[in-house]
Amino acid sequence: MLRKLSKLLPLLLCLSGCVIETEGGTGGTGTTNYRPYEGALPTYTMTASNVDWGTDAAMYRGMLTLKVRVDCPTRPSSGHTIWGTDVYTDDSSICEAGVHAGRINSTGGPVVIEIRRGFPSYSGSTRNGITSVNYGEWQGSFVVL
Repeated sequence: MLRKLSKLLPLLLCLSGCVIETEGGTGGTGTTNYRPYEGALPTYTMTASNVDWGTDAAMYRGMLTLKVRVDCPTRPSSGHTIWGTDVYTDDSSICEAGVHAGRINSTGGPVVIEIRRGFPSYSGSTRNGITSVNYGEWQGSFVVL
């Protein structure tokens, strides 16, 4: 019983903004940085409709600083590709990026994104069990607030 509690204790103490190193090494989940929104969501301009895990932000390209609320459903068994870390290409799955950024988990939930300009390169990483991919120059981006 104490052994089980000792594994849960870091999660119980992690109310927001913490980093937990998980077991597993290669093929494991890597770093977990689950930081759900505290209280109210960040201010947003509009709410996306008809959202699934394939929904991306390409339709908002060029609308710089637009903030969009996206209500992600439960994650399907297979994920979608995302490119970048912290700043994602606008053709990346918004919900997948929400998990990667630590704002939601596989049960879904709301995320707020902000539209940004394109960048010359995007670096991939593994966070929260999601692996994002490196990419070169792209025309549009978003961040998960």
